Amino acid sequence: MARLFAALWPKPEVVEQLKELDRPNIDGLRWTTENQWHVTLQFLGEGDPNAMAGKLADARWTTRPLEVRLGPEVTLLGREIVCLPASAPGLDKLARQVSEVTGVRRTNRFKGHLTLARARNKVPKATLESLKGTEFEAGWTAEELALVRSSLNPDGARYETVASYRL
Repeated sequence: MARLFAALWPKPEVVEQLKELDRPNIDGLRWTTENQWHVTLQFLGEGDPNAMAGKLADARWTTRPLEVRLGPEVTLLGREIVCLPASAPGLDKLARQVSEVTGVRRTNRFKGHLTLARARNKVPKATLESLKGTEFEAGWTAEELALVRSSLNPDGARYETVASYRL
């Protein structure tokens, strides 16, 4: 069993642009690293990677490669996530199809984003609000959907692509 999710990985040139974003040292705020940058389509929870890979391999994806856009600026998602919005024609449809194919029901409304940082409760709301608004725009053609294994560690999550599927 493993913690699994389906995601889109940004292309290397987008990762290079993301590295240029300012990351102030704020107590209680953990910045994600370049190996963690992705757009989650569906968190799949604990499961057998081989069984989930089989379900995804059998899918007939109705979405073709997507022109994913990040931005136009850094924002907050909920109380604890500093992120960049991610959008693309068909992105919602792809997320919905992943849910249907895997049989994992979505528990919240899909909001495409790339997480930049996660805050603990002790980070003041005003501090988080001050991180909003940094302009950033980048894009790439997402040609593959990835099944990713997440391993939680004290220094942050580690992600490993289990399998990839052409869109």
